[in-house]
Amino acid sequence: MDAPPAPVEPRPVVPIRPPSLLVTNVLTLVLLAALAGGILSLARPVIMIETLGDATNYRVNPDSVRRSAALLVLAAATAVALIRREISRGIKKIAAALLTVAMVCLVPVWHQSACHVIVTPDTVTAPLRGGLFRGGATTIQLDGLADIFFRGEQHGSPYQIFRNKTGERIDLDFGPASAAATGQVEANAIAHGARIHH
Repeated sequence: MDAPPAPVEPRPVVPIRPPSLLVTNVLTLVLLAALAGGILSLARPVIMIETLGDATNYRVNPDSVRRSAALLVLAAATAVALIRREISRGIKKIAAALLTVAMVCLVPVWHQSACHVIVTPDTVTAPLRGGLFRGGATTIQLDGLADIFFRGEQHGSPYQIFRNKTGERIDLDFGPASAAATGQVEANAIAHGARIHH
């Protein structure tokens, strides 16, 4: 008679260790610091003013743009890392909201990178006013202008309205360079007989 088979002992269950709270806390701090730094850098762009011959160039310092972009991309990557971890649903929702903020803030960073105003004694060149995407650069002859409406100072807008002597309206987007470039554009336009409105 065959002996009965030996009982099979159940394998021990290895408990799944929860994700390290320290790693989660570090990722959260990195996310908040990078997002705050990116937004602050975005809100305080550094304007470069360069004179080449009779042309004065106004643009956002490329280092400032790169710093803002790098911090926001770091914030977005950290938010994604948090979302993929085994954490509470509430923290995941917060991380997803901060990821959305970081991605949305990259749009004005792109606008800052495209900011470029060129002023000469007789012309002004800047991108056309657009929506999400800026228009192409356009040059306006100051001797053909009747009026300029500088909206930036009163309305917090980077858009400047140019109306030529034939009545055509052209909206330019000075972007963050608006405050720096407005004075020179105004002085040159007055010298050509244009009326200035604030």
